[in-house]
Amino acid sequence: MSSESSETKIKILSAALKLLVASNGKDVRMSDIAKAAGVSRQAVYLNFESRTDLMVATIQYGDQINDAATQVQPWRDAEGVEKLDVWIEFRGNCLPQIFGVAKSLMVARETDEAAAAAWLDRMADFRRSCHKTVCSLDQTGVMRCRYASSSIDFLIPSIQPQQSTSMTISPQVTLLFPVFFLNTLTHSSLSDA
Repeated sequence: MSSESSETKIKILSAALKLLVASNGKDVRMSDIAKAAGVSRQAVYLNFESRTDLMVATIQYGDQINDAATQVQPWRDAEGVEKLDVWIEFRGNCLPQIFGVAKSLMVARETDEAAAAAWLDRMADFRRSCHKTVCSLDQTGVMRCRYASSSIDFLIPSIQPQQSTSMTISPQVTLLFPVFFLNTLTHSSLSDA
């Protein structure tokens, strides 16, 4: 890839990320992204075969510029209640950064298999982090035995991908329900001990 092509791609990704975040993922057209990037619509499609390809690349670009790997490291290093607290902080800080792009991906998944696959991959990652957090709480003896990590299934319905974009509960609430539930559960468990 030439440096000019790489620079164009970064301009497009940057513009897409800014527009999607600013609009919460609503009504951002490829032409809007092209205009904001200072390139033609043709340049956008030369760099990204479809809107979904652009959305997936924008998520990865957002992870890169927000330094998601470094942000998540304290969670990887923590155990027990500290792991939960760090996870809540990370997810709470992460949601505003990704909401616009995530919402666009949620809409696109209804009609685009690649978008659906990308969304399912993101949600699988989210579920794995929930599971690892619960397991850590269980392994450190913080969870009450009736909520042991083997019972993580009771949380999964709240974080499963929705079949329709017409939800009565906002995506932020759906994604954060397990966070608040676990936080309440572990902190009340500690005070009851």
